[in-house]
Amino acid sequence: SWIYDLPFGGGAFSSGWEVSGLFTARTGMPINVLVTRPTSSVPDGYVAAFSTSTQRPDLVPGVNPIPDKQTRDNWLNIAAFSVPAPGTRGNLPRNAFRGPGLVQVDAAVSKRFSLGGAQAITARVEIFNVLNTDQFGRPNTNISSPADFGRITTVLNPGATGSGTSRQVQFMLRYAF
Repeated sequence: SWIYDLPFGGGAFSSGWEVSGLFTARTGMPINVLVTRPTSSVPDGYVAAFSTSTQRPDLVPGVNPIPDKQTRDNWLNIAAFSVPAPGTRGNLPRNAFRGPGLVQVDAAVSKRFSLGGAQAITARVEIFNVLNTDQFGRPNTNISSPADFGRITTVLNPGATGSGTSRQVQFMLRYAF
């Protein structure tokens, strides 16, 4: 994050300017690839801590699970995963992959108008996600649904505010006395 008082001054309009911003970058959230199969397919038939839809598949040797060109519609390669043989558990570790990362730039410009004494008015414009970068959620990860597997169908943050939303602009006027 940064705050910078602009170095011009002297006049009522040319002084009191400030720019500020925030740069956020992080890696993607962990992805857990799953397979849906009956509990009778697990060696002891017991998956109390798991359900039939949270079992892990086998990783196919020699097949790259990450496509050469990852896109929103092709984040993981379904050919790299297989349903474990009956009576066995999958060999894929938990959270073996990562979803899309997040990069976001937020910025603000403000101007302080002195009204004499301790009184002042500050006008501010804030822009969140200045570059309007798409921020995607995790891909669909159940190999039992091959039509949707590896496709990202959600955004990172469907809410109205916070990291990962589309570009938003807000205006603020503050009176200090």
